[in-house]
Amino acid sequence: MLLNSPTIRGFVFKKCLMQALYCSLWRAEQTALERDVLVIVFNDDAKANPSVLNACLNVIRALANLRVSMFPDVIDIIRTTQEAHVILEDSNATSVLSLLQGRQLEVSQAIRLMTAAVNGFTELERIHVVYGCVRPKMLYLTEDQTPFFPDVTLARFEAGYGHNPPMEFSEGMVPYLAPEQYNDTIDMLDSRTDMYSLAMTMYALTTGQVPYGALSPHDILEAKMRQSLPSPQDIVKGFSPSFAQILMRMAQRNPDDRYPNWDAVRFDLHQLSIGVEIECPNPAGSTIAPPTGTRSYMRQTRSYRRTTQRTRRKEAFRRKTLTWMHWIVTLVFVVGFLLLAVAFVLFAKFR
Repeated sequence: MLLNSPTIRGFVFKKCLMQALYCSLWRAEQTALERDVLVIVFNDDAKANPSVLNACLNVIRALANLRVSMFPDVIDIIRTTQEAHVILEDSNATSVLSLLQGRQLEVSQAIRLMTAAVNGFTELERIHVVYGCVRPKMLYLTEDQTPFFPDVTLARFEAGYGHNPPMEFSEGMVPYLAPEQYNDTIDMLDSRTDMYSLAMTMYALTTGQVPYGALSPHDILEAKMRQSLPSPQDIVKGFSPSFAQILMRMAQRNPDDRYPNWDAVRFDLHQLSIGVEIECPNPAGSTIAPPTGTRSYMRQTRSYRRTTQRTRRKEAFRRKTLTWMHWIVTLVFVVGFLLLAVAFVLFAKFR
């Protein structure tokens, strides 16, 4: 679906980097200051849900105060009755996908990139922030080869550390979402959620295959519960067995089967970089280990489906209601105008 450029005074919008249910992320020029910036533009759906919009803006304000190195600095937050957008600093980072230009990421490059990303996620873990969904499209590199995430709209605080709005995912994010994110709540999300999506992202970049990419979004949800994901070794000849083990452990269905924290991931990456073979517990050979609590996760999948369908029905009802209201208001206006015209003619005739 093509997205029309927003119309905000003082900005020339150049390229849409991300589009979600409530907002879109744009690279734009701020004409008055002659500088490039990133702009998060909240749409009419977000403005129609002020509680969700305010919660999103509060999270962004909190992240701005924390000054996370992997996120862009917040320049200004505009919230009026007519507009809602966030101006972010543009670090001129480059998308990893554009750097690769269709090529696969070599394992040695992936290890360096992942090591740098782990350092950033360790910072998030320390301040109890979950990024939400690492994916190739939103993975950028700065000039000093530091991973950078321009999309901050999915970032949330762990349970008990801040008030979070509901998480809304686009279909392109589904292959990279952790199974626990299919639940209606986000109380169970922590740093291990980001481990899963980072592993899936590295899986896609190094193998050239989107995880479960041949399936529809709903089928992907069930496939993650029932099917095993092939090891990168089964797809790419000569793939590092140790790096494959690290990815597969990070991508376990059950969060308890993943690494306990980012320091443990960093340790294994360091061991790999000095030539030590990695043997992760319960690697299950070339597939992801069977999940524990599969029935519970299937309930979460069905819950996700119901929530998605309910959201679509509400959106269809809202649009239909607005259409009918538009026609009713138009009809009332036309009838009122005609009655006024008739009254004016009668008044002029019998005066």
